[in-house]
Amino acid sequence: MTRFSRRPAALLGAVTALLIGSVAASTPATAKEYVSKNGYRITPPAGWKTMPGSTTTPDVIFLAPPVKGFSANINVVVTPAAPGETITQVPTQIRPLFSRMFTAFSPMSQGYTTTDGAKAYTHTARYTMGNGPQKLRMRMRQVIALRKGKAYTFTCTAGDAQYANNAKAFDAALKSIRWK
Repeated sequence: MTRFSRRPAALLGAVTALLIGSVAASTPATAKEYVSKNGYRITPPAGWKTMPGSTTTPDVIFLAPPVKGFSANINVVVTPAAPGETITQVPTQIRPLFSRMFTAFSPMSQGYTTTDGAKAYTHTARYTMGNGPQKLRMRMRQVIALRKGKAYTFTCTAGDAQYANNAKAFDAALKSIRWK
């Protein structure tokens, strides 16, 4: 059994962050590094609101000021990694889940990278969220790293039309990740 199928709360947390991003307001602030008790540090974009999570939600959510009622966001979900799990197993674990979770899920790119020296899997995809007049066309970029028995999923999400406006902020935040 994969870590993703055993931990629906982690995926629910990521979806919760997407929903929060659709209604939350942001308070401008200077970018301040977020230090997690789960073994990483990350600096959100300047002016984004920081919302620490709990054990059943993402570890943290960063929200941009809303545009047309939706806030671009970055959320981090930390779950235990399965014993012996490798980063090369991640793509085959998540693709089927996202195809079931999201309407019109369409992968755009995928590959491997490093995050502060840890090998990571990254992918970008488009999908539709919601129904009827509330339907939103979204784009997300995820970076997933396995480190010291934990799986770290960093998800950057924005409306498809606003994604390009947030791409540099997403890149800078992902590059700021440091392991403790």
